[in-house]
Amino acid sequence: MKSLSILVLLGTLSAIIIGAFFAITPARAQDSAPAVAAASQEQAAVVAPVTGSQEVAAPAVEAVAPAAAEAAAVEPGVALAQTFTVSLQKDTSSPVVEAAPAAAELAALEAAPAAQAEPAPAVAAFSSFVGSVTNGNSAQVTGIYVDGVMAYGVVGQGGNAAFVSEQPNVVTQFGLASQYGSQGFLAHNYLAGGAFATIGIGQTITLVYGDGSTRDFQVTGTQSYQALSPDSTQSNFVDLNSGEQISASTLFHKVYNSKNSLVLQTCIEQDGISTWGRLFITAVPLS
Repeated sequence: MKSLSILVLLGTLSAIIIGAFFAITPARAQDSAPAVAAASQEQAAVVAPVTGSQEVAAPAVEAVAPAAAEAAAVEPGVALAQTFTVSLQKDTSSPVVEAAPAAAELAALEAAPAAQAEPAPAVAAFSSFVGSVTNGNSAQVTGIYVDGVMAYGVVGQGGNAAFVSEQPNVVTQFGLASQYGSQGFLAHNYLAGGAFATIGIGQTITLVYGDGSTRDFQVTGTQSYQALSPDSTQSNFVDLNSGEQISASTLFHKVYNSKNSLVLQTCIEQDGISTWGRLFITAVPLS
């Protein structure tokens, strides 16, 4: 009888121990799973796609890199054609040429009574313009000036080779041109580019830098081309002087592959088409 009681007691203890084991084990497995999953997710979050870099800052770098790579891979002819083939409608409520405000502003400054005999009105107008575009950056072109014609601010393209500013009295620096040794500046003909056609050979174009320094260029020539397919990035162009037909790539190299030159580019409007042709004003540095 006593032996039977002992056996029952042992059996009960065994059952409790076995039950406790199976009751605890799943709980431990369940608790450990999220930790593994969390670790995997954390690792995936810090491992940058493609490169496999485990630096947390890598995603931010990756977000910028494609834009830079894309800009570097731009085919010059396509970039040239894209600058003015974006489907944009002119604002018919505004004057066709927006160059007048800048010229009027200069005229007003020149006509204003001077408190002192010096500086001369034209010098005062130019000095005022330089001061308005100064930002302290000596490496950045911030303004472009032609006496009596225009005094415009300059913006960059931000890595988009087809970008042209939609702001009046603002010219866009063509980033791709600098890779070929020249400095290019773009503007729509119904905005700041309307002034380009009024610039003549022999006139001086002054670039203003962010630190207030300036550099002068003298206009040496103009080139006009018709775009055979105005809204296509694959358009060929016809030289309106010689009648020669050339590709967009050939035109780009002809205009921009010239060391130290300055080029102003805008569209020629004809037959109601604002992008019918292209006008290039070329200038060289004054010593």
